[in-house]
Amino acid sequence: IEPILIKDGRYRAYKTKNGLWRVYTKVLGRSLGEPFRLSRELGDRYDYNELDRIKSKIIAGLNVLEITHGHSHNGNFCVEVTDKEIRLYLIDFDEAISP
Repeated sequence: IEPILIKDGRYRAYKTKNGLWRVYTKVLGRSLGEPFRLSRELGDRYDYNELDRIKSKIIAGLNVLEITHGHSHNGNFCVEVTDKEIRLYLIDFDEAISP
């Protein structure tokens, strides 16, 4: 899940006047919804099948927690590339529902 930023040891998350939450998150990287750009950025490290398996694990984990994302399409999965690894994140929880 996309990481919430921390400032002065506290999460950057604030409850708004209408009861919703505003959170500040890190800009991650290319979306799975941009396969051409993603494949150019990842080069030989691009394995869509592996990313798809990780995507399924993320959705399954949310299901265990009884969280419905609301729109977990490829455009809301971002791939972060570092020197050591490739990480997949689900973003955009504005339609999420939980018990």
